[in-house]
Amino acid sequence: MKRPWLWTALLAGVLYVLVGLTFSALSGSATSRGWFLTWRLGAWVVSAAVYGAHVGYEHFRLRHSPPVTALHVATAVAFGGFGLAVAATVHALLTPAAKPNLRLFALALVLWPLITALPAYAVALAGTSVLRLLPRRAWSNKDDAMIIKTVLAAVALAGLIPLVAAAHQGTKAPKPVSAFDGKTFTGWDGNLSIFRIEDGAIVGGSLKDKIVRNEFLCTTRAYGDFELRLKFKLLGGDTANAGVQFRTKRIPNNHEVSGYQADMGAGWWGALYDESRRNKVLIGPDQEKMKQVVKPTEWNDYVIRAEGTHIQLWINGVQTVDYVENDPSIESRGVICPQIHAGPPGEAWYKDITIVDLTK
Repeated sequence: MKRPWLWTALLAGVLYVLVGLTFSALSGSATSRGWFLTWRLGAWVVSAAVYGAHVGYEHFRLRHSPPVTALHVATAVAFGGFGLAVAATVHALLTPAAKPNLRLFALALVLWPLITALPAYAVALAGTSVLRLLPRRAWSNKDDAMIIKTVLAAVALAGLIPLVAAAHQGTKAPKPVSAFDGKTFTGWDGNLSIFRIEDGAIVGGSLKDKIVRNEFLCTTRAYGDFELRLKFKLLGGDTANAGVQFRTKRIPNNHEVSGYQADMGAGWWGALYDESRRNKVLIGPDQEKMKQVVKPTEWNDYVIRAEGTHIQLWINGVQTVDYVENDPSIESRGVICPQIHAGPPGEAWYKDITIVDLTK
């Protein structure tokens, strides 16, 4: 095989991309910060194993000098960095709710391979310079067989660890609990002249009458860290507006509440709004792209996850918000309240409401 170093570098680069994508997906679905850090550490460990095997192959099998070995190893890392930058760019372009900065992604395609390759070169050069001081015996077919078995065992172990850990994580994960029985308002508090139960769903507002003021149906229990899942639809056309309050408190002697809102409505879909507090959208998706995500008159899925200062929102599987709260004075615990917004006739429907308590 001509230029074995190049094929080896390409193979190592592909492995870096696969490791990065796999562990990124695992850390993104982690149920706690501990698991998030575990997956990130796992990515570094497996990548380091690939890196070490590549250095060893270049030094012992191909018997290259330290500078050549370092160059080839850094090339593999650059391949991996470029592949991950391409994957991130494609993901951003294909995500309807994303607002990709194309110039930034184009810059990343150039800079990220360099940023990762330079330290890889330095470490490989230093490591092989030390190895060169040690005696090297002739390489044999037995050594080839041993290194192949070792690599296969490492690959098998790298694949087995996430599976075992994921299974363990699944058994330890808290279970979702229904917050609405579909029949009564047990566990909820609000203006029952505005909210009603119909076809197993909470319905706020009316298609006949104007909605005089914002109305909120709130849980009687407060939540801190949690994952809320529900289905919703919003009737009344583009003027209809609603949302789901969380980490919220009622304002004394007032119909309003104060806290985060996962917004609903034309021009607001999937945004994180700060109701009666900072009174602004904290972060939100591209609303033009959200038109392809949401079907207002049909049932849609909303996921709200709040853990520590980290808040994430998804609509129909598309992430719309990934936000970290930097203000320590902001409440980290409160009630959950489906809303119907003041305005022209409209109805907000909510059903299949479940909550996973993530409190440690």
